[in-house]
Amino acid sequence: MIRSQQGWVSIEAALSLTFVSAGLAVALVILYSLMVSVWIHFATYEAALCLAKDQSPSVCERLSQKQITNVLKWGGIKSLRLHRSGPRPQQVYTANITWSIPAIGDSHQTVSLKESQILRQSKKTNRGMLW
Repeated sequence: MIRSQQGWVSIEAALSLTFVSAGLAVALVILYSLMVSVWIHFATYEAALCLAKDQSPSVCERLSQKQITNVLKWGGIKSLRLHRSGPRPQQVYTANITWSIPAIGDSHQTVSLKESQILRQSKKTNRGMLW
């Protein structure tokens, strides 16, 4: 009777180790996709700011792709589009990106900045600076 119980303990340990490993793998994939999503949002925001500094869209796209590919090791960028619209005082800078992670699928993010927002934010960040 004791020998058969030892066999069951081994089977139960193997099953529980399998479930724990699968749970950890799923948690790591979710954590990775959340981290990548936040980083890509930051990189597209930076790309829109790059456009606001009168850089060409191709230069800003290249810089943004470099930032994103440094973090997105598992997956890839499907499309990245940057453009300006509207007259100069009310110009809108837009960055659209579609990216994918094999286990998760495709994701799309868009960041649009108005010139008035950029000016307002720069005034807030310079307030209280000593230099």
